[in-house]
Amino acid sequence: MDRHVALEEVVQSGNDSLRASLYLSCPAGVLAYHPGGSGKPSTADVQPLVMDVRTDLDTGAPVFEAWSPIYQVPVAWPCFCGGAFAIQGVLQPADMVTLEAFDMDPTTAFAQGRSIKAIAPNDFRRLGGNYYRAVPTDLLGPSGPAPSAPGLVIGQTAGTGQIVFGAGVLQAGGPTAVNFVAIAALVQAEFAKIAATLAVGAATVASVPGPVVFASPYLAPAAASLASTVLKSL
Repeated sequence: MDRHVALEEVVQSGNDSLRASLYLSCPAGVLAYHPGGSGKPSTADVQPLVMDVRTDLDTGAPVFEAWSPIYQVPVAWPCFCGGAFAIQGVLQPADMVTLEAFDMDPTTAFAQGRSIKAIAPNDFRRLGGNYYRAVPTDLLGPSGPAPSAPGLVIGQTAGTGQIVFGAGVLQAGGPTAVNFVAIAALVQAEFAKIAATLAVGAATVASVPGPVVFASPYLAPAAASLASTVLKSL
C-alpha cells in the first residue's frame, strides 16, 4: 500500500482545518440579560444553538460538539447620532439573538470611545469567533398581524402595544386603531366657541324663564375637523 502523502492531500487537510477554525455568525438563545448603564453596554449570556462540527481523523466521520455558554456578550441594540437615539428593549430568557463575530479584535477601537481613528488590535487572529456581539433577531418571525403594504410595525408582536406606520397614517395601538386622534388646539377652540355662545345667551335671557333661545346657536363641527390627519388610536 502506498503511504506517501500527496501534496493535494496536505493542501486539502490545511484548508479543512482552516475552515473549521473560522466563525462568523450563528443563532443563539438568551440565558440571562444584563442591562447596561453608566457608559457600559448591555450584555447577555447566550447559548449557541448550532453544534460545532469536527472530523474524526481515523474515520473521517463528522463529530458534533455542543458549545459551552458564552457570557457577557455585548448586545447590539440599534443606536444612532452619538447615542442620542436608540431602539432598546429587555431580552428575556429563551429570546433569540444572532451571534456575529468581528473580523478582528475591536477592543482597542472601542476603548477610544467615539474617536474616529484607526488603531492596531491587540489580538492578530482573524475570524476566530472570540469577539462576538449579540444582535436581537428572532428569525422565527413575529406572531402578530402584518401591516398593510407598504407598512412597518414597531412594538409588541401581538397586542395593542404597537405603532403601525402605513401609507400616510400612524396607528397607535395596532392595525385595529381606526379613530383619528383629536388635536388639542382644535378642541380648545371649539370649547371657546361654546363658552362664548353660552355667555351671550345667559346675558340676553337672564330675566326670562324657560328655555334659552340663542340668536347665533353653536353648531357642532364635523368630527374630522378636530382630528389629526395622520395619527389614529384606539
